[in-house]
Amino acid sequence: MNHQSKGNKIPTTVNGILDSHSEFPSSTYKQEETTNVKCHQTKIRKSQFVKCLNKAKHKVLIIGDSHTRNCAKLLLDNLSRDFKVSSFVKPGAQMNEITNIAREELKTLKSDDLVVVWGGANDISRNNMKEAVKSASEFVDVNKELNIVLINSPHRHDLLPESCVNQEVTKFNRQVQKL
Repeated sequence: MNHQSKGNKIPTTVNGILDSHSEFPSSTYKQEETTNVKCHQTKIRKSQFVKCLNKAKHKVLIIGDSHTRNCAKLLLDNLSRDFKVSSFVKPGAQMNEITNIAREELKTLKSDDLVVVWGGANDISRNNMKEAVKSASEFVDVNKELNIVLINSPHRHDLLPESCVNQEVTKFNRQVQKL
């Protein structure tokens, strides 16, 4: 079975379902299938692609709400072949859902791998900032052996900078920075 594709394929899980529109074939594909996919801008056969994935020295896992959409592709385009990038995206998710979304994948990571967590905006909009900080803090505590990057929540540019929502965003970002 031949499958034509454009761009890099990124394993992205959206709402618990592997996104069939994602542009990164799973390493579970049969090696004998032939396809024209790109691995860092080089056309290769699927069996070569699996070898390319296995050569990755480091993994980057991005988990978050809708703000993380397409981040994995953008990051992979700027990294060397030493990196395998994947993401779990759950639009509308609160921080506790985000930090629980990739438990199985987290178990496969080593101390030189990286986890990027981007969430909190939905908690802030629901007036649950304290619970978001608590979830992020617990996630960091449980995964101390991993390199974790917590991304600040973006300000709402459709609201005034001094609005109560943007003030909560500022408070949340300060507390995340302390983590």
